[in-house]
Amino acid sequence: IIETSLLWWLFHYEQPKEGEKEFRVLGGSAMAVLRKKTTPTHSSFDFNPVLPFYSYKEEKGKQSEWNLFGGLLGMQTVGEEKKARLFFIYF
Repeated sequence: IIETSLLWWLFHYEQPKEGEKEFRVLGGSAMAVLRKKTTPTHSSFDFNPVLPFYSYKEEKGKQSEWNLFGGLLGMQTVGEEKKARLFFIYF
């Protein structure tokens, strides 16, 4: 396990297992202002300045999804199928 913090909540880097990494800025939890997490099968990125602004999630080789404002606008891709998201509803 590798873990590094600067002023507890300002910057945090964690590598609990080989191939898994998590990087957070300005926050010590999943609601940090900037958060990037990668594992051998998944990756995610979140930018939450005051509220959930932008998020991206990917399951490698299977699906990906991005959202603005927590789902007001977004796109989901599963295999070759793409779905747009507007006001929390997929079309």
